[in-house]
Amino acid sequence: MANAALVRTKENRLLCLYHAPEAGVCVRGYENGIWGKPRTVLSGARDAFTVNMADDGRLYVFAQDIKGNMHLCTSNAAAPDGWNDQTILRSQMSASQSAYFHALISEAGLHLIYNVPTGEGRGQQLVSQRLGADGRWGVANRLGGVSAIGGQPVRSQMVGRGHMILLYQTCEPDCSLGYREVAPDRIGGMHTIHTTGYQITDASFLATGEVLHVLYIVKSPFSCQLIYRRRDGAGFSDPVVVWEAQRIDSCILYIAEGRLTVCCICNGQPFSCAAGANGAFSHPVRVRASFGSEPMKAVYLSEVPMEAGAFFCRELYVEKVRPWEVQLLGIPSAVFYPIRIQLDLPAPPTPVVEQEPERMENYAAERSQTAEMMMAMRARVEKAAREGAEKDMRIMALEARMRAMEAERFAAEARLGERTDMPEAVAEKKLEVASAEEVALQEEAEPGLEVKAGSEEEAE
Repeated sequence: MANAALVRTKENRLLCLYHAPEAGVCVRGYENGIWGKPRTVLSGARDAFTVNMADDGRLYVFAQDIKGNMHLCTSNAAAPDGWNDQTILRSQMSASQSAYFHALISEAGLHLIYNVPTGEGRGQQLVSQRLGADGRWGVANRLGGVSAIGGQPVRSQMVGRGHMILLYQTCEPDCSLGYREVAPDRIGGMHTIHTTGYQITDASFLATGEVLHVLYIVKSPFSCQLIYRRRDGAGFSDPVVVWEAQRIDSCILYIAEGRLTVCCICNGQPFSCAAGANGAFSHPVRVRASFGSEPMKAVYLSEVPMEAGAFFCRELYVEKVRPWEVQLLGIPSAVFYPIRIQLDLPAPPTPVVEQEPERMENYAAERSQTAEMMMAMRARVEKAAREGAEKDMRIMALEARMRAMEAERFAAEARLGERTDMPEAVAEKKLEVASAEEVALQEEAEPGLEVKAGSEEEAE
């Protein structure tokens, strides 16, 4: 089955550890509003892995390889890939058997609780084994038979320092849901929560201080019942049937804004309800928020203290194909996702920019002067264009007048040529007058230029 765990570190970093069939156990980190690229914790591992958090914040991942050997992967920032891997137990079981290891880590050593096959059919036995401070394994002790709940033989939660609660069911012959308390120096007896002749298909529990909240599903041939029980200093409360439906797939418990909330998957759809001030639950209603097509449960571990009055949970729904996509059913996004990520990288140095104070102060004045200069230049250009157009028109008028005067002169010459009796002095005088008029016209068209009258031969 698919498996995933979400971890919040003391730096408020969010990590997702999950199983990828093609890679093994992988991890992704949530940074700056997005999930980063995956890194491999144990290559080729099975999906049967568990995650534990030590008091110093280090993560311990217990996972099996293909041969069934148990590996302990420890988070280490100094390692090349961020993890140290070592084989702690060689498998004596069939390669097809999967074991889930739940660890209690203390100064006295390592205390492991795990499941092994009984050798009689498909039954499982719960086994306890200690690794002393001297590095020697103690004798494995059997704690009794177990039957899987939601695909896993045992559910565990850390309650304070050096204290763990195990939730599981036995089926000998009836099914009984119960829990054990585990300490570094002892393992308590089983406390029965519910006994039934039917199968308990899923369960979820929260341990807050002296109160234990338990939610579980009892499946009969024709319906499923979602049942809640609470244990405090006075003992267990009476069972409360929160909901009854034809099919209830899974369930989780969490506390948000001081209210105990139940979430469950019914026929692939999410439903939710909360307990009132009198302890009674409202009727479950369909959650209309966006939800994945294949939801599954993931373990949630937090090194940041969780307050029961604000937000407290041990399990969350995630998308099976993309287990880092958390399905926040009624949980505010701002409460769950980190608002600020603290990075260990040093802050980049602030670049020093040399500025010119005087120029910066006079920038506004220079900008205004530049604008005025551009406007004056534009006005001069427009004026020159207008004057150029007027000059072109005057030149055209003068040229037209010159052409008209030339036509009159040619006509006059023609008339003089016809009168042969005209005195020669009179003809020369008329030509000189015409040349003087041409010079005046040219000087008017192009002032500053001196044009000499043509000779008598050029005029002819």
